[in-house]
Amino acid sequence: MTGTREALEQLRSTLAEVLAFDEASGCSDDELLSTMAALEGLGRLVDAHRAACAGEVAERSRVELADARLSTRRGCRSAAELVER
Repeated sequence: MTGTREALEQLRSTLAEVLAFDEASGCSDDELLSTMAALEGLGRLVDAHRAACAGEVAERSRVELADARLSTRRGCRSAAELVER
């Protein structure tokens, strides 16, 4: 998973360089809409993986695990609090 984390950080860094917040104002209507569609597709992919990871945090933070719960070991009262942090 470390390779995944490093790849995601590299992707985040690259996107930060590529995406200028004022760029949209200089786009034609068609460029604006196609860029927005591409960003929405990327956002859906990221959201799906974010939800999957949050689900795994919840699984590892089940009440039945008592002190072995991931959330407890990280100083949180619940999986939701851990994800929020």
